[in-house]
Amino acid sequence: MVSLEHYPIDQNTYNSYVWARVDLLTGCTQPSAGFVHLPVSPTPIPRGLSPRVHWLATAIFTLASCADPEPTDYAEPDMPVDLTEVIDAAEDVPPDSHEDAAPDADQVQPKIDSNCQENGCLREFRFGPRASKEWLEGVIDPTLQIDNGYSLYTITYKTGDFESLATIAMPDSPAPEGGFGVVVNAHGTVGLDDLCQLADTPSGAGLAGLFASRGTISIAPDYPGLGTPGLHPYLVKDVTARAVLDAGKAALNAAEYLQVLTSGKVALVGLSQGGHAVLAAGEAHKDWAPELDLVAISAAGPASGYLEHWAPGFGFAGSHLYFATMLLWAWQNHYQWDDAIFLADAEDSVASAAQESCLWSPNLEDIPLWPDRLPNEPTELFRSEFLNQMIAEDLADFPGLAASFEANRIRGFEAEFPVQIWQGTLDDVVLLSDTAELLADLDASGMEIDFQVVEGAGHVNLAFGFVAFQEMRTEESIAWVKSCLED
Repeated sequence: MVSLEHYPIDQNTYNSYVWARVDLLTGCTQPSAGFVHLPVSPTPIPRGLSPRVHWLATAIFTLASCADPEPTDYAEPDMPVDLTEVIDAAEDVPPDSHEDAAPDADQVQPKIDSNCQENGCLREFRFGPRASKEWLEGVIDPTLQIDNGYSLYTITYKTGDFESLATIAMPDSPAPEGGFGVVVNAHGTVGLDDLCQLADTPSGAGLAGLFASRGTISIAPDYPGLGTPGLHPYLVKDVTARAVLDAGKAALNAAEYLQVLTSGKVALVGLSQGGHAVLAAGEAHKDWAPELDLVAISAAGPASGYLEHWAPGFGFAGSHLYFATMLLWAWQNHYQWDDAIFLADAEDSVASAAQESCLWSPNLEDIPLWPDRLPNEPTELFRSEFLNQMIAEDLADFPGLAASFEANRIRGFEAEFPVQIWQGTLDDVVLLSDTAELLADLDASGMEIDFQVVEGAGHVNLAFGFVAFQEMRTEESIAWVKSCLED
């Protein structure tokens, strides 16, 4: 299972190296207006991040905070755009003058309604920084391909009974014939509360930038409850599936508002929890969003939602129990069942961790993390009666939990578009054997899956990560998605 121990490295030496590299690569010593600002002093390595991942994340951090050193007139992230001024300015803008690139803030005629009720409608819209192609090439992994720069935006959109945040990246390049396609990049597990949102952070900017730097409109949605009212319904299939589908609608709406030409085609990709969400979205597509022109789904190391895949982990200590605890607490609160799962002495600690900490820090700040709040020994968290039945995969005395697993397992669906699954042989979070079992079930349902097993790949170095991070199948996974959008 995933390791979350502290790494043996001298903090001051590491911080000096990281920030020296930032200065050398970017020439940026002062934060610019954007989603986030570089810290005045170096931040400590968040627990659970290796030095390599922290450096890559730092590069992503600069994408949102130092992007394009030339000044812009974009609004600060926590400042609402003055719609009166924007609309007045937009009246003099020819309607077809921005089909080829994302326009400036004073060239937009927004159609934003904080009380809109249509799924995917935009309730809030904020302008962020631009990252030029030249600037990107100076700060990211030099082995990565960059086709163009992009402009960043943060939105709030409606999805079912919820709101969701998202980061949108619009390519700063001419639209191809027929317009830009849209890619929804659904992120993996972070946490349950607002502290764990990716919008307005370097992580959200990095996820959206991955596909935007290759010439597609890209949206990286948070799930409901991350930065929006309520707690996040973790791995609740209908909620996250709808949020992903509605993110596609929201991206198309944002493009229309920015006068950027689109093809209307949408592809869904996601890692881990995001893989679960996009596969669930495929199942929900015809009922929830049949008008969405969905052309492809690709999932990397997808969570299956299978009871039999979660059960063995309750028999031994390890950091996997943070995911398990998060899952059970989220389901208990979302579905409001009263199964007695947690020890009385652990209930307050679990509730505190769920509402005040994350698995990792999207902003790379020193925030409370699950490993700092909870033990990783099952007998210190769960009642013995529950552990016995969970390990035996027989939840006779826990009907609420049993029903939750049944409701949220990934199932086959009739797909009129290609579906792809990526899996690393060394993935210790979502095991190859688990994904193989999921694949067999999808095959048995009549689905045809393009199953790509990558020798030597783990969970977070496979595909669909951040723009600054070269993963083992970055190029192949992006090329496959783009080919589906261009057909």
